[in-house]
Amino acid sequence: MTKKIRVIITDDHAIYREAACAVLETDPRLEIAGTCSGGAETLELAGRLIPDIILMDIQMSPMNGIETTRRITQDFPAVRVIGFSIETGSGIVEKMLAAGARGYVTKTSPREEILEAIQKVYEGKKYICREIREKQGKQ
Repeated sequence: MTKKIRVIITDDHAIYREAACAVLETDPRLEIAGTCSGGAETLELAGRLIPDIILMDIQMSPMNGIETTRRITQDFPAVRVIGFSIETGSGIVEKMLAAGARGYVTKTSPREEILEAIQKVYEGKKYICREIREKQGKQ
């Protein structure tokens, strides 16, 4: 049996966590290792579980997704982070990548694209969703 990709979903809104779980659980390649509502909880769970991927919301408090990503990639270099947000502007994608994220998808990205991002990042590649790539191409 092939090893499943272990994913933690971090979002301060329960509805987004639940929706992401519902979408990801349909893919037999993935295992939801856990869900978190904030940065400190994510750091603790990542240290305990060492997942393959963390799908990370950006707008959280008191520790936002950028700071959480920075700390995770420093403390747990084997864990790969994908930014997962509605945000597409104000340099947010660049800030996430600078913090160590390996990918970025929006909450409006189609299911297939989120799954593709997880697979590519798991394989060691970077992935930026089409919505962001198209937006950046028009600037």
